[in-house]
Amino acid sequence: MSAFERAKWKTTDGEKFTDTVNRLQNATNLLRGTLRMTREVQLHRMAETNPKMAKEEARETTAETMKANAKPDTCRNGAGCRVIECKYSHPDAEPCRYGAGCTNSNCRFRHPKSRLCRNGAGCRKLGCTFAHPEAPDCRYGVGCTNTLCSFKHPSVPACRDGANCMVDKCKFFHPEVKPCRFGTRCTNKNCTFRHPPPPYTKEPTASAKSMDDKESKEPKSSEKEVRRKLKESPK
Repeated sequence: MSAFERAKWKTTDGEKFTDTVNRLQNATNLLRGTLRMTREVQLHRMAETNPKMAKEEARETTAETMKANAKPDTCRNGAGCRVIECKYSHPDAEPCRYGAGCTNSNCRFRHPKSRLCRNGAGCRKLGCTFAHPEAPDCRYGVGCTNTLCSFKHPSVPACRDGANCMVDKCKFFHPEVKPCRFGTRCTNKNCTFRHPPPPYTKEPTASAKSMDDKESKEPKSSEKEVRRKLKESPK
């Protein structure tokens, strides 16, 4: 699939999702209108039987309606607010053409509120396009050794040795480097891929070294000299 086809697919899928959300909102508004009309009919019937109680109910209903219709303060982030359940009002922005499939975290267009990831802060999917709430701080901080920890950790400075660091439980950040396909047979001194540690070789002892030096200093007799000595020796 080409980049153009992928963008076209995302656009179509986002438009379908946005259209579905708009239909649900229209159905919700219709249901609210039906409930409001039913409530008005009940108050009208109550006014015929008990005018005093109907007057109190009407006063409470009016207060609740005014409170619900009161416009909250404007959000300081405007249309670019990323808080899913923000209680402030936001100016109407144009809908994002990618909808829920938008991968731009700084996108200024309007997105459906269902962008919240169902896995929340524990989501481990790379490149997840849904929104994630901020996870609480990990109690172990920089010393956390759990690679799958879903809590928030402070930023750690990068290790100066990088992927070649040999310090056990180093507290600095190490980038994930792909292993070299040549392994220990790699001859590139400036290779940036990860290599396995060299094989362990046992160093020779002092006595073994002295024996090797002695044998190397002694001249080796040729095969002709050995035959000549055997002939000259008395029988």
